[in-house]
Amino acid sequence: MARRQLIGLGQPTGEQDRSDASGGREPIYGEVALDATEQNSSGGAEGAGATEGGAGLAETSYSDRLRAQAYRCGEVTMKHLVKSGYLVESEAQGILQSFSYYINDLPERSSILDIIAFLVWIKLESKDEKAIKEIRNLTKVMTSALNTKINHCGFAHLTEMPIELYQGHARVFEICSTLMCPIIQSHEKDFVTVVSVNPITAAAAGLLVSKQMEKDNGIRPFVFLMTTSSNSWTWLCEKHFGS
Repeated sequence: MARRQLIGLGQPTGEQDRSDASGGREPIYGEVALDATEQNSSGGAEGAGATEGGAGLAETSYSDRLRAQAYRCGEVTMKHLVKSGYLVESEAQGILQSFSYYINDLPERSSILDIIAFLVWIKLESKDEKAIKEIRNLTKVMTSALNTKINHCGFAHLTEMPIELYQGHARVFEICSTLMCPIIQSHEKDFVTVVSVNPITAAAAGLLVSKQMEKDNGIRPFVFLMTTSSNSWTWLCEKHFGS
């Protein structure tokens, strides 16, 4: 069976950057453009990976747009890891290609492992203490690469699961479960806190959640981002999403 290729995955970086400028997608910290917004779902050739023939995100499901978003976050993460000296360009491109294969092979609506964990687990071929420490190191590298303050919470797994929020906002649950970014705090329609091992992915998920809640409620909540440890993140994803 031929491997399915999602729109926006595997596109050369230069072409992706040009589509960002022309598509007018909302950036996160000036880098990660949102591919999975309702505004882009009816834009024809606008949006990530739109082809010359005009076949863009309008022809894909929301689930597929979230998968493209996960790849986009991975692409920006690799860019920062190359810039920091953690990877060389050829390594980053190889990991991105493997990551795109991994995403495309997942069943519909699956949770997508963050590229930081994906990188460490394929590099070390284990999920032992060494891998946990390496994920923490990469979380620090990525946090320092952003021009904003993001807090780290080692006890995020002690928070309550926002059952009512997930039940009342099916698409918010889909965003969080697909990008593996649990919501660890919320207060009605006012604010939410999103957590991940990768601040880039947390930022993308947080903005998508805020836009969706604004659409659902008419009020855009404040969104706070946090990173956490590999163990805490894994436990939260299993508790919230069964993944």
